[in-house]
Amino acid sequence: MKRIKVLVTGVGAIIGYGIINSLKKIPNLELHIVGVDVFPDAVGRHWCDTFVQGVYAQSEQFSDFIISIVKQHKIDLIIPGIEQDVDALAKLVEIGKLPKELVAINSKCGLATFQNKLNTSNVQVELNIPYIQFADASLSNKKEVIDKCGLPCIYKPYSAYAGKGLAILHTESEVEKKCELKEGIFQRYIRSDKEYTVSVFGLDDGGFINPIAFERRLGPDGATHKAKVIDFALFELVVKLLCQKTKPKGPTNFQFISDDSSDDILLLEVNPRVSSSTSIRQKFGINEAEMCLEFYLFNEIPKQQFVKYGSAERFIDEVIVYDSDNI
Repeated sequence: MKRIKVLVTGVGAIIGYGIINSLKKIPNLELHIVGVDVFPDAVGRHWCDTFVQGVYAQSEQFSDFIISIVKQHKIDLIIPGIEQDVDALAKLVEIGKLPKELVAINSKCGLATFQNKLNTSNVQVELNIPYIQFADASLSNKKEVIDKCGLPCIYKPYSAYAGKGLAILHTESEVEKKCELKEGIFQRYIRSDKEYTVSVFGLDDGGFINPIAFERRLGPDGATHKAKVIDFALFELVVKLLCQKTKPKGPTNFQFISDDSSDDILLLEVNPRVSSSTSIRQKFGINEAEMCLEFYLFNEIPKQQFVKYGSAERFIDEVIVYDSDNI
């Protein structure tokens, strides 16, 4: 079998080098990993076979840069490691600059629904799924927001990730200022120390395979720092309803929170991409990078994988490169 060349973007961040780690755990497959990051000293460069300094996804040069990398290195599959690259690569696929089978991204419906917090909330209402009370900043005034969500409440931009732009609002004046932006949603503030991250691999037809669920604690960077594998059955009905409606494709991550006031488990948001827990999932038997190769590159339904139960803790480590006179 010829060597498979995989391009991974954002290799300096936890998702990017988590994807690399998962690729390297695939048995009986000869891979050449090309890593890209905008920073020349990105830590993931140490684990790639080839590293190329990239350009920002929002830049005018991104399209030409990606296309040149694909041609130069004869790339077989692109797996994006950061949210901005998902957006930019989806646009390149949409306008025909990249073939859709080359890029491991979600379905059009999955992206349109889950990359927008308002759309995610609205689809829960449509499906009669228990949801966190919310108000649309573009249509609501201060009184309407407080009547629906109370104080304190949460404000989120329509499109954000890893907690970016999120604010806890305690006063009417804070709510009023966010209403003036006419962009984003307000949600009831839920007091809880229990969050869950549930991942499935969508099959683009409303079905999914290889679910895995963690109870988790977040770190200050918005990524999972501690995780315990729990039973997926707790979330199965909600995930099934959402998948049947939106037909996600590839790695799709559902985040839930336990409402201490009612004992309900409510959906916080959905990330239609590989998430920061991908390397933890691989260690518990669910390798998302392997499924990406099977589904997008080989055009096969990913094989059944088997979940191991246990817990995980993340810690800080180092990559050391000695000067030549110390070797």
